[in-house]
Amino acid sequence: MKRTRVWKTAFALFLYAMAMGYLETVVVIYLRKLYYPAGFHFPLVLLPGNVVFIEYLRELATLIMLAAIGYLAGKNFSGRFGWFLFSFGFWDIFYYLFLKWLLGWPESLLTWDILFLIPVIWTAPVLAPLICAVTMIFYGLMLNLKQRYRHASRLNRNEWTFLLSGAFIIFITFIRDYAALCIRYLLHAEEKTMHGRDLITAITHYVPQHFYWIPFLSGEVLILLSLFLWVVRAQHRKE
Repeated sequence: MKRTRVWKTAFALFLYAMAMGYLETVVVIYLRKLYYPAGFHFPLVLLPGNVVFIEYLRELATLIMLAAIGYLAGKNFSGRFGWFLFSFGFWDIFYYLFLKWLLGWPESLLTWDILFLIPVIWTAPVLAPLICAVTMIFYGLMLNLKQRYRHASRLNRNEWTFLLSGAFIIFITFIRDYAALCIRYLLHAEEKTMHGRDLITAITHYVPQHFYWIPFLSGEVLILLSLFLWVVRAQHRKE
């Protein structure tokens, strides 16, 4: 893909992601007006079951939209994957920018937020998903800028291993706290010493305090190492 076309595609996806970010912000503002009229904070408010299900579907729809636009923009798997990452990153950044503009939230980059609900609740200080977003933008853009090196257009096994390992570590840091609550419930439920209402009580009383920055940053290093190895391979083959 020629550089001119790459930058034109990047600009179009930038606008698309900005619009998606605004729509996401609007939905979240409505939800907060309904369930957090005094402002969003932990512990969490228990949402009705049908609302939680609707939120699951909304998150799934968001991922489908980002995957679809990446598929349309790219010409092969690496290009499509790259544009998916690029769009996802800008969508997330604009989501927080619009929240700050319209609600004055978050108060700081270390303010805790809910990131996703699938498969369990993801939480982290806002800075963490923003770091991920910047990484995704850079990774996705590089994958497409180097598409002209056809011999290196695909990630090899080692590069995929570093990428997926890093992403998995980051994923664990996001879900660790609430996943631990669910696992504890399942273990005690088998012993019949804990009931569903006990899990709900635990979730609605839990306030995250500590984020696992060292594992998170370790995951980031693995992802960037994956990209570094791919770029070096592309440059080496070019010469």
